[in-house]
Amino acid sequence: MFPRMRPGMNKVAEQCLASLVFHVEFLRKESTKNHAIFDTFVFSQAGVVDKLLPFVTTAIDGSIHVTGVPPHVAQMSMQEKLGEDVEKSLAEVRSELAAMRQEYAMLRQEVGTQRPRGVTDSEPGNHVSMDFSMQEQTKLMGIAESIAKKRENWQSPQARVEMNNDECHG
Repeated sequence: MFPRMRPGMNKVAEQCLASLVFHVEFLRKESTKNHAIFDTFVFSQAGVVDKLLPFVTTAIDGSIHVTGVPPHVAQMSMQEKLGEDVEKSLAEVRSELAAMRQEYAMLRQEVGTQRPRGVTDSEPGNHVSMDFSMQEQTKLMGIAESIAKKRENWQSPQARVEMNNDECHG
C-alpha cells in the first residue's frame, strides 16, 4: 500500500491514513485552505477521501485489540503520583524534624541550665557529683529517656538523609 515506506512501518502508515480520512471534516473546518495537508495525494485528488471513508471505522472487528491506557501513559501517571507522594512525605519529615530539633534544643537548654537540688560540680573539667532523692532521680531518668528517644529517631536513616539535605541546601 505504501511502496516507499520502510519495512515494518506499513501498519503505522495505515493507522495514520485512517486517522486523516476519519477526521477529514475536522481538518477541512479547522485548517486553512492552503494548508500543506491539502496538497497531498489523498486530499488533492478528487474522490480519494470518499473512496477510503467506507473502509474507516471505529468499530472493533477483532483485528485491533483494545488494551486501555497505553503502558507509557500509565507509567507516567504513576511516576507523577509517586513524585507527589514523595514531596508530601518529605514535607512531613521536614516538619517533624524541625519540631524535634526545637524540642531537643529546649530539652538540652533545660537540662543544661537547671540542675536539680544536690547536683554540684566537683572540680572544673571533672565529673559532676550528685546527691538526689528518688523523686529527682525518677525525673532525671525521664528526661534522659526522652533525650535518648529523640537521639534514636534522629539517627534513623530517613532523619540522617533529611539532615544531610538540610545541611547541603542551607
